[in-house]
Amino acid sequence: MPHQTRQRIVHILEQRETASARELSRLLNVTPSNIRHHLSVLIEQGSIKVAGYKTNQKRGRPAVIYTLAQSILKDNLGHLSEVLLQKLLDGLSPEAQEDTLRWLAQRLFAGLPILTHNPTQRLYSAIQVLNRMNYHAQWEAHADTPRIMFGHCPYTAILDTHPEMCQVDAYLVEHLIGNPANLTAKRTLTPDGHRQCVFRITKK
Repeated sequence: MPHQTRQRIVHILEQRETASARELSRLLNVTPSNIRHHLSVLIEQGSIKVAGYKTNQKRGRPAVIYTLAQSILKDNLGHLSEVLLQKLLDGLSPEAQEDTLRWLAQRLFAGLPILTHNPTQRLYSAIQVLNRMNYHAQWEAHADTPRIMFGHCPYTAILDTHPEMCQVDAYLVEHLIGNPANLTAKRTLTPDGHRQCVFRITKK
């Protein structure tokens, strides 16, 4: 599973302190392209960082050397969140899960301001709130309804095992905008090489 592979990468870096993508590929028996994908996710999560570059004796680009980010050594909140969320949702029917996720969104984001009833101003206000919460959000006008894009997911650390957090985000957008939001693209790669999630705002 992807989450287990990333845990193994972190464990190796805990033991060795540094490693290149090629070394990790060999140690884990995973293709280099898959390793690079996992490293990209771990960097986005803030779990690892680039420690430097190692020049090869042969021609070619220097190898990137990775190490654990200091932040990953400070807490275990990602794992704690996984355990608590699993306990919260375990054994619930789909309808009860939906109600629980909506409740969770309301509790997590209780008190967020809705500053205006003007639709355009409300979009700008929502983007400001989302960016204070580290979503790196922006919005675009479309012929039918607007789109809100997230350039960063604060829940990346638990998203593999709890993809339902995307629905929590949709409920958050609904709370801020006042209209339902549907996830139309999940962590898709943009032309400039970044990943983003896209929510389509629908009419009531």
